[in-house]
Parts: sequence; structure tokens; C-alpha cells
Amino acid sequence: MPRNLTIAAAQLGPISRNETRASVVKRMKDLMSEAKARGSELVAFPELALTSFFPRWYMEDWREADAFFETTMPSQETPPLFDHARSLGLAFSFGYAELSQGAVLQRLELFWRSGVGGVSPGLAEHRIGSRSLPGKVWASEMSEGRGPQEPR
Repeated sequence: MPRNLTIAAAQLGPISRNETRASVVKRMKDLMSEAKARGSELVAFPELALTSFFPRWYMEDWREADAFFETTMPSQETPPLFDHARSLGLAFSFGYAELSQGAVLQRLELFWRSGVGGVSPGLAEHRIGSRSLPGKVWASEMSEGRGPQEPR
């Protein structure tokens, strides 16, 4: 028997380079509330939803980009997002950048479903660079066609 699912595509709009994650999380919560009011069961946010789209900036010192990466998820600033989704009974998905052990930079797509009690084990991980390649941190996969960033 077919099941209808109402999905909201949530566009955050511009996120400034110095905007805090707490501010972005509040914006995401507001969009979740609006989506629920319109009958949505799943809210899909864009990639790098928690920070500005930092790969557009050239950085002489690539360590400057660390501030745009998460080291854990949920991070210190994101529990209100998960709590809000739980209170609304919504599932949601968003992309973020992770600075993992071994200094590998990855873009993750998180999917969380209310009532299951946590993050889906099916995270989509995309390696986007390595600190062992200074100056090419955003372009390591250009040869494979998996990165919009230009090498410097």
C-alpha cells in the first residue's frame, strides 16, 4: 500500500562568515516549525547548513577553516535542533563538515528520525580533502569530479 510523505526543502538563505551556529540553529528550528505547520514529516536542509559556505574563500592558512568543521555530532550547539525535531515529531536531514581524527575533512549528510532516538547509521560521507595537502584542501577530488572548489 503506497504511503504519502510530505517533505519540506528548507532553504536557510545566506549565512555570514561570522554568524554563530546558535543563530543558524535557531533559524533551522523556525523553519522546522513552519514545515510542521504545513504538514511536513521530513525537513531537508542544504549542505554545510550550520556554517557559511566556507570553501568559497581562499585561506592562506588552511587551519583557519577549522572553525567551520564539527568534531562531534550532535555538537555543543545542535542539541536544541534535535530536541525541537523530537518535540515536533519530525525527521530532518542536513549537511555539515566534519574534522575527523587523522585530519581528514569530510562532508556528511545527517539523517535523524524522531522516535528512533538517534542519528541514522546511514550517514553519507564524502572525503573532500586532507591536511596533508596544504593549499589543495578543497580540491583533492577534482579529478574525480566530486568538488566544486577550485585548486589554489
